[in-house]
Amino acid sequence: ISGQINNNIVTNGLVFYIDPAYKISYPESGTTVTDIMSLNVSASFEQNTSFDSSNNGIFDFDGTDDYMTTNINANDYQTAFTVLFWVNFDFFQNGNIPIGRHTGNERFYFGVQDSTYMKAGIGDDYTYDSIAHGISTGEWSNFCYTRSGTTNTLYINAVQKGTFTSNWSGTNTTQVYIGALNNSGASQYLNGKLGPVQIYNRALSAAEIKQNYQAQKERFGL
Repeated sequence: ISGQINNNIVTNGLVFYIDPAYKISYPESGTTVTDIMSLNVSASFEQNTSFDSSNNGIFDFDGTDDYMTTNINANDYQTAFTVLFWVNFDFFQNGNIPIGRHTGNERFYFGVQDSTYMKAGIGDDYTYDSIAHGISTGEWSNFCYTRSGTTNTLYINAVQKGTFTSNWSGTNTTQVYIGALNNSGASQYLNGKLGPVQIYNRALSAAEIKQNYQAQKERFGL
């Protein structure tokens, strides 16, 4: 497995990693994606999610009905996690979610609200109108969200953008989607392109987040 992982990224605590640049994760055809860490099929295409060979390999979502189902159980990460992904938004529509689920007060979703604000729901609380992202459509960005205790911290391109706090009081196991929000079915679809998706079972430090960004930024023209 180690031969399929960029040697410069942080691997301590890495429990989920899909990357269309690696054929072991996605062989450039078909409807299933394999988690490099477990070698288990961990995501399945719904509708017309497509592969594009640019940037060594990315997934393209049309913002209408494309998404992936996954075997991610968000409740494994109630007290500590890092969610990281590379994304390129084609359009800032209302709620543009690269990864997420939402059932009642059980939130685990990450993306942007619109052309100004980031969006995240973690456990019992959320933010969508106070943390500005400062990015434009048509450009690649590295989004990173960490949780330690009740503190949630949001980064873009290894720069901290803001924080908010939330409890996590429930135990709902609603399936996490990639390319959309699962809220009693898919909604708030991603309109754009997605590269690697990584989940850690701990909160990465600012230095580790920068290390991951530096390890892959050239692939995405940064």
